[in-house]
Amino acid sequence: MREPEVPSGRIPQVAVVGSGPSGCYVAQFLTKTDPRVHVTVFDRLPVPYGLVRYGVAADHQGTKAITRQFERVFDSPRVRFAGNITLGHEVTVEDLRANFDAVVLATGLHEDRALAIPGAGRAGVVGAGRVTRYLNGHPDENGDDLEFGGDVVVIGAGNVAIDVVRLLAKASEHYDGSDLDDEAHGLLASQIASITLLARSSAADAKFDRAMLRELGDIAGVVIEAHGLSPDEGDQKSATVRALAAADAVPSRVRITLRFRTATVEIIGKERVEGVRVRDASGEHLIPAQTIVTAIGFTGEAAAPPVARVHTVGWARRGPVGTIPENRADAKQVASDVLTTLDVPDEAPSRPGFDGLPQVVRDRAVGFEHWRQIDAYELASAAPRRTRRKVRTWAGLLGQRMEHELTTPAGRTDDEGTD
Repeated sequence: MREPEVPSGRIPQVAVVGSGPSGCYVAQFLTKTDPRVHVTVFDRLPVPYGLVRYGVAADHQGTKAITRQFERVFDSPRVRFAGNITLGHEVTVEDLRANFDAVVLATGLHEDRALAIPGAGRAGVVGAGRVTRYLNGHPDENGDDLEFGGDVVVIGAGNVAIDVVRLLAKASEHYDGSDLDDEAHGLLASQIASITLLARSSAADAKFDRAMLRELGDIAGVVIEAHGLSPDEGDQKSATVRALAAADAVPSRVRITLRFRTATVEIIGKERVEGVRVRDASGEHLIPAQTIVTAIGFTGEAAAPPVARVHTVGWARRGPVGTIPENRADAKQVASDVLTTLDVPDEAPSRPGFDGLPQVVRDRAVGFEHWRQIDAYELASAAPRRTRRKVRTWAGLLGQRMEHELTTPAGRTDDEGTD
């Protein structure tokens, strides 16, 4: 894409922290709207795209294809990717404010919200975010403590909960055209015989989309049951659930049970999970389980201090709600707010941007060309019927750039070999 003519004078510098959808959209809107603006997109990881790469389900390649649009953003000479830089470790908000005209925090929310019932801390209880990151080859998730038994319970009624059910129920051979981490999937799903989804709400009030729910009916080798539906419920979601449960039963690998209007009371077990006690209209019941996946939302610390020229976007601003299109709209509004703060006279001296950061930070940062090398390697290494084979260790993601001892953002030595 041809760059617009750049007016002479001051060059506004904007730092965007986080290269997920919200951060990339902000960079796109800023540079499209104002041909003077230069943007540096920082990320804790050595590779871009955040939630698209590590959160979107591996079998939703249509959603992941948004990265092709973001690649064009980084093609601009006015947009720099600076990976392997952690806010609060290598740089602070004040460091960025000193060198940039505006700072946009697009850091998201990554911690799984804890389940507030007795027994929630037992071994075998795991957050959905960890599961999806592991299946997506995230370098922070090695799966050492993710031991899934034959009976899995998923607690939640949003799209993430449905994602988890689908990802675990599908057999590996049904992931053609995906970037699934097959080793991770095998370790989690190979022993699963039943998956029970527990939703406190009715089917009508559940937060999942009908399209996501219908995908359960496309999984080969499963049978679906449903409980907690009222005969007088005529809404579309309830109708979809009924249709799934009414499908002809076939010999199945996995039984999926959808339980609505069901409250979780207690997770039981000695050293690890053995079951979950629930309450519905007929009383209390015990559902056997060796693994419980909580899909009740995400949380994290407030991303932005209340100081001038610092903005937040996406989940860091609005909480863990909204799809990628909704975050695009939010990013457009935030970019407009940022441009309003850049109303600085042309005769004012330009801030240095990335070049003003300490040399040790600039040396540590990996650029977009480094990502292109990783991308090419992953595509070339893909197994048959897969789109890519992700490099899943810190050492591997940095290994094409560093030959000696590698250090993670937290300062830990990562001595794993490259993939």
